[in-house]
Amino acid sequence: MKILDQYLYAVGRQLKRDEKEDIIKELHSTILDNFEDRYGKSEEEEAMILILKEFGSPSSIAKEYGVSRNVISPAYVNIYFMVLKIVSLALLGSFTIAAFIKIVTEDNVDLILQLVNIVGNSFSGILSSVGSVTIVFIVISKYWSDLDFEDEWDPKHLESLPTENEKVSFFWSCFGIVLSVVFLFGFNYYPEMINIPISALKEQGFEKMHLINMTQFRGYLVYLNILWIINIIHSILVLVKMKVTKSLRLMTIVEDLASVGLFYIMFKDVSLYIGSMNLMGFRAFFLLFVFIQSIEVLSESIKLLVHE
Repeated sequence: MKILDQYLYAVGRQLKRDEKEDIIKELHSTILDNFEDRYGKSEEEEAMILILKEFGSPSSIAKEYGVSRNVISPAYVNIYFMVLKIVSLALLGSFTIAAFIKIVTEDNVDLILQLVNIVGNSFSGILSSVGSVTIVFIVISKYWSDLDFEDEWDPKHLESLPTENEKVSFFWSCFGIVLSVVFLFGFNYYPEMINIPISALKEQGFEKMHLINMTQFRGYLVYLNILWIINIIHSILVLVKMKVTKSLRLMTIVEDLASVGLFYIMFKDVSLYIGSMNLMGFRAFFLLFVFIQSIEVLSESIKLLVHE
């Protein structure tokens, strides 16, 4: 029955990923046994609603399996800790990569100092990220939560199951967070790394390629930071909902339009480049990104219009 599937989906969202499948199978079997004992082979949804009311809200069921209620909604607790792990590892990775690049590409680099910087920057970054992520989840729990409250709970108000058009990739949502965190902290810690690939190519004889003017790039870095932060929040919201709602799709369109505008401005800004102004280098990348993001805007707009 559809109402049972919605109920199990709501419970499953609040369980740990490694335990969810077994618990949901057990719960599904228990509910059906109770239903058949009382109503036989009936397919009446109203009868199932009565059974589900007796079992209790999805939150109360999840609580029996170790999910407790606090300032962050139980439905989001597991996602919250998972995001903290992802962000912490991404931070450690971004500072390590940046330090490694600096060690390899620069002369007379103090190895001990770089190691200290990795630990210090990672620690301070993780502390600030824990606070930021916690605030995001508290706000989501308070203002954007579909969590049931036991005295008000009614199976008829269960959230619908994701349609094919709404399903999301768990892996790519996590990957989006990792990539944004690496860019956000890596480029702010060591922005000069952006020129390293082009410098290496120029040394190999590709003289017509241009470098990025670091003074000008730092001005754009402010806007890039905003986009990366928005992308992290957007990916968190997708993980929380585990489906692309209309509001999230609209957020994607706005985010992509902002990216198109920013990268087009960077493409046109001749003061951003040192050397040739041809498409041999970052100008080609920025133009390609504008094209790809424009296609994404069109695709997401069509999906929004036909959203079920």
